[in-house]
Amino acid sequence: MDAAPRTDKPPGDIQVQADADARPDELETAPADEPDPNSGYLIVGTRTDQAEFVQVGQTVVNSFGIGTWTGEVETSEEERVAQDEISSPRIRHPAFTGRWRHTADGFEASPLMNMTSLAMPGFLSAHGQEPQLRIGVSVACDPSPANASSSLYGAKLLDFLKGGPLASLIKVVIGSDEGLTWTRLAGNGPFSLEAVLCPVNQEDKPIASALLHPPVKGLRQYGRNEGTACLWLHIDLRGMSGKAPPAELADWYHRDLLAIAIPGAFAEFLTKDLGLRTYEDPAARVGVLIESIGPLSTLVDAGSLSPLPGAYPSRQFLGYAIADREGGPADQSARDLLQQLCDHDLHLADFEGVLDSIRAEYVDPDEPHAISPRPLGVGLGALLPPPPAEPLDIQLLDEDWDLWQGCAWIAAIRVRITNTSDKVIHLVRFELDSDPGPGDRPKLSQDQVDGVFHEMIRRADAYGSSHLARTDLQPGDSISGWLARYAYLPYPAKAGRPHCIFRVTDSVGGKYELEIPARSPQTRRVGRE
Repeated sequence: MDAAPRTDKPPGDIQVQADADARPDELETAPADEPDPNSGYLIVGTRTDQAEFVQVGQTVVNSFGIGTWTGEVETSEEERVAQDEISSPRIRHPAFTGRWRHTADGFEASPLMNMTSLAMPGFLSAHGQEPQLRIGVSVACDPSPANASSSLYGAKLLDFLKGGPLASLIKVVIGSDEGLTWTRLAGNGPFSLEAVLCPVNQEDKPIASALLHPPVKGLRQYGRNEGTACLWLHIDLRGMSGKAPPAELADWYHRDLLAIAIPGAFAEFLTKDLGLRTYEDPAARVGVLIESIGPLSTLVDAGSLSPLPGAYPSRQFLGYAIADREGGPADQSARDLLQQLCDHDLHLADFEGVLDSIRAEYVDPDEPHAISPRPLGVGLGALLPPPPAEPLDIQLLDEDWDLWQGCAWIAAIRVRITNTSDKVIHLVRFELDSDPGPGDRPKLSQDQVDGVFHEMIRRADAYGSSHLARTDLQPGDSISGWLARYAYLPYPAKAGRPHCIFRVTDSVGGKYELEIPARSPQTRRVGRE
């Protein structure tokens, strides 16, 4: 190309001026089917191989040569709005695990579909050779620091595996975890941490195994999404007995409920134990894989339900639940997973009513007081006593509110939680949700979001052992502790404290809430009149 600038004039007086310093090897060429310049449009290829209008000052390669837009391109209102949204700072909220929706689409639930071929520690040669249950969990979070300690991560992982919904799931699947212990295996430093559940000093006879993949800055590996932490769990359905008897549909419903409770506990583990901030986008997700040696009917007892004529027996089930603020409660997704199993893998006839009854009548064996709501006063229901009182009593003891940079609250509340039931309740998550108010509020910059998050973590760390953490609450016992969280500054008043909900989640996803009313700023008169 000549060094002297060249000007071509497409229709509409839009000019492309050649740039002698442009480097063709850094630019994308226009697609082969680019439109005729005389059409009045100038469209160029992009790095995503999609055609788009170029902007003023953008260097392009097209049929007019290498050049730079010097003219003006009319922009519609819709395009201006889209550009404003793109240019606005992206505010990333912490991981949300309060509501769910079911999907059978493995691509939508990426990267969890990988667990069908994932080599799990302790079971490297067991694929297709034993009945198994696998759970995959993915939560978006910050990457691990370059100097992350594999010893610290490994110790934290072992502690996490010993409690919460994951431990409860293993216990209900294999019957009892007595005499078993989690042992860490050699993985790949802090990039890939492995552990097996096995009898003491018998690492070669695992009953279950776990694999943790935290995100690592600058490291991209095949099959792993950048910016997401993955936790994989493998359970040998034969347990200690060496046999895998079929479980009833109600049992599989219970297992699905526990699986859906794991992402919430995992998100808290990432933040509290590993110090990695979690994010709502991409959404948290969980996958459930059931695999048998023969037909799935050898692992699922359908009771009086029968398969449809001509049904082809399946050996594998794979379904997912994705966190979604527009979704439903966890028990709805658990039912949807069970429906997928009955409809597409077991090919059962007329199963819907059975699933509805399982969901309505479900009582967790470990939490018998957590009974699903059901209508009373109809038929035999009128003879039943009302449901028992809530198994947890929550009282607000103290508060400490600090206004952070005039745009958000750092709230610390002290509560007492009492177990009024006759069973142990495993407390796995503590939250404080606040109402932003009806008014429009200015957008915080990402630096402000980062700042308020780090201040919240600093406040939480300052409380030390008195800050609420996962625990097993014995019958009749109480605990008291602080919870530090950020909260909205009410708008348009820009004053006062917002309406808040303090929420406790147990190991099976049961939630217990304490409402903290909104309070307007108070005016106090001092001195004498």
